[in-house]
Amino acid sequence: GGSADKDGAVAGGALAPRELDSVAVDELEKLLSIPLDSLALRVLELDHYSDLLTFLPWDNRRQVAVVMLNAVLNSGTNLTDIGQIKEMLSIITPLIQDEPSGADNAAGGADGGVSRTTN
Repeated sequence: GGSADKDGAVAGGALAPRELDSVAVDELEKLLSIPLDSLALRVLELDHYSDLLTFLPWDNRRQVAVVMLNAVLNSGTNLTDIGQIKEMLSIITPLIQDEPSGADNAAGGADGGVSRTTN
């Protein structure tokens, strides 16, 4: 990535995760969870949804992942697109692995602790 400016934006428009206070963490978790009941898998189509998750501490990301999985199960939607599958696995990473060692409180390392597979 590029270097972050004073507002946390990185050259190229990406967001650089930074530590949030507890009120902001709680509100962001709610904000990311609200659309799940009605949109389920379609949240993966929202711009910056996954990027916003990287601002949450690992435990809060785990909570959003649980809400997402429940919403997807309740919707009966099938994962058929490889891009959606990769994105979903990325979002539920906190449920299937421990927080990466050396991760700070706000995000799991340089990539936000999100494991992305490239093939």
